[in-house]
Amino acid sequence: MPPIHDVLYELLTTPGPSGYERSVAKVLSARAAQRLRMVDGARLDPSGNLHINSACFTPSRDMGRVVMLTAHMDEIGLIVQEVASNGMLHVGPIGGWDPRVVLGQRVAIQPRDAGATAVLGVVGVKATHLMDNEEQKAAQTLFDENVWVDIGARSDEEVYTMGVDVGDWMVLDSTPILLGQDHDVIASRALDNRVGCYIVFRVLETLAERGSAPAVGVFTTREEIGGFGIRSAYDVISQVAAFGPRPEYCVAVDGTFATDDDSCEEDDKTRRQYGYTSLGLGPVLHRAPILSRDVEDRLYHVAQSNDIPTQTQVIRETSGTDIDMIVDRRAQCGLVSIAMRNIHSPVEMASLRDIDAAIDLLVGFCESIYTDGI
Repeated sequence: MPPIHDVLYELLTTPGPSGYERSVAKVLSARAAQRLRMVDGARLDPSGNLHINSACFTPSRDMGRVVMLTAHMDEIGLIVQEVASNGMLHVGPIGGWDPRVVLGQRVAIQPRDAGATAVLGVVGVKATHLMDNEEQKAAQTLFDENVWVDIGARSDEEVYTMGVDVGDWMVLDSTPILLGQDHDVIASRALDNRVGCYIVFRVLETLAERGSAPAVGVFTTREEIGGFGIRSAYDVISQVAAFGPRPEYCVAVDGTFATDDDSCEEDDKTRRQYGYTSLGLGPVLHRAPILSRDVEDRLYHVAQSNDIPTQTQVIRETSGTDIDMIVDRRAQCGLVSIAMRNIHSPVEMASLRDIDAAIDLLVGFCESIYTDGI
């Protein structure tokens, strides 16, 4: 198995929590300019979503047979809510954190000055020696005054001198690593959902190289806090002349939780509700009332025709992804996910084989739609 693809590595090491995705968009725009033959380059809409058209795309001719592929750029993060007089930073969550995985982690704070170097710090932990019995027994379940970041400052004045202030955001400071005998499992923060961004990017790149089918890639903002970016992205397409009418088909690419580790026993209610999903068994397809049965059936057909392994996960209601925000906008929607362990943590894990299989699947799907429609 080759090392981590350079585009994926850069996406994983670029910080960008919800509402602060601009640096991620810059990476994708720059990479697109280097690697893709595009129509009119990459465009940012007013909500910060990045739109990229693949080559051989003619809006007036092709839009009815074009797939819109979408993946959200944002990750979960933290934000400074108060600077205490002793130099500690009281922080709150951006997105859905499990506080258990935050304590004791290193962070990289992005000062308001865009040109400033990130300020490093650590999430403080009360020493177990100082805890009474009740504190030791109680698991921390909420962000409160006991979650603080220490940047080594001794006063609030020193914090401000270091360039940090209320409203500055941060991400956990970690580096992607490869695991497993074949080095085919990646562990990193922000796999959810830079992996989705990478997959969409590679699909656009492959279609452009082949000249086989057009596609529209939309890399969205603020999914982790409610899907606000995708709500405008789909409508913006129809307002920009270069994009033409709204696409009829949309597939979101995102991460989903694996149920193959010790957190889910064989008779666990999670497995009974969602089924068995595992790293290395292929991308996850879904059966859900909110999704288009025709799109999902076509995804299964393309996978079977090309010997691409897939898994199935049932979603009984909404999916909790960007796709929920556009199912009522006259598009036939599908969802392709990558199974991840430890999701929403600094050590999310995914299979590189699953990622490659998802790229092959979506390339085949876009080509199938362009050739035959549904």
